[in-house]
Amino acid sequence: MNSPATEELNQPLAGKKADAIRAMIFSQLNYHLSCLTIAELGEELTQYAVDKGYTPARQAVYGRTIQEWGRKQRAPWWAVKSALEILMLDEWEPPQPESWMIFAHCWLQSHGPFESLEEILGSLPEHINQEQAANYFNQAQERWPISQHTNPVHRVVDRDGKPQGLKFLGPDFAIRAFLEASGISGWEEAKKRGFELDSGHKAVSELLSDVELDQANREYLTSRISDSAG
Repeated sequence: MNSPATEELNQPLAGKKADAIRAMIFSQLNYHLSCLTIAELGEELTQYAVDKGYTPARQAVYGRTIQEWGRKQRAPWWAVKSALEILMLDEWEPPQPESWMIFAHCWLQSHGPFESLEEILGSLPEHINQEQAANYFNQAQERWPISQHTNPVHRVVDRDGKPQGLKFLGPDFAIRAFLEASGISGWEEAKKRGFELDSGHKAVSELLSDVELDQANREYLTSRISDSAG
């Protein structure tokens, strides 16, 4: 049976428990980089995040802000992600199930998508315990295909799995387009007739050339990439 911590790997990180886990990451950061003053740590964290493109150019985080983040004050995601990666450069390894949870979430998001456990384990730094990693990542299997390099995609299919119309980035758009094309009065009626929503994740690079993706959705993806590059 999965432990509560590993079961949560397949869920969004939110709520008070997620805030506590994020705070723990900053406590670990303070401990492992104790050679730096708290002000220097703020500068290091901010510069790392800016260099990686996790946040726009900004004033360095105040030392007291990092201290507050270590006391269960909600830290922004760019800071959590940067803190974890800085810890990894210091050969840090998650010390308990809760920290494994947020580490696995971040690793899959940043380095995925993945198709197999072997692929994930091969991507990890050498200092990470492979046996422990296999345990936690294996129980996060539903998240393997999800990352910052993928996008959700949806389309309606019939009871035999045959596609009905184009793919869309949002489920509501897929349903609305299907109902307009089919003339069926509503989604509940469509489900009674055997239609369902088929959802998954696909690499953004593939979606950009996917002729089955709605044109407006493809243009939106293209503009989003252009904006992030600028």
